[in-house]
Amino acid sequence: MAELVDAPDSKSGSARSVGSIPTRGTKVQAYDIPPEISELQNKNFQLQNKNDALKKKSFMAFSVLAVIIIIGLTAINHTSHRNDES
Repeated sequence: MAELVDAPDSKSGSARSVGSIPTRGTKVQAYDIPPEISELQNKNFQLQNKNDALKKKSFMAFSVLAVIIIIGLTAINHTSHRNDES
């Protein structure tokens, strides 16, 4: 995260007022990300990866289930046609 800090302007002798628009003399001061936030970001990344893996496994399970249902319905339909012919 960065915060704007008023720096002395070498071309102007006027004092800065609060809320003034930053000019060329403005510096960006960087802060380190606290360790707690970094840990939470890492944990979030790990959970997103696990979630993606679970989505893939769920999709595969539903696909297999759909194939099993289709095979079962085809077998039932084939059996009923054989019984009708006899």
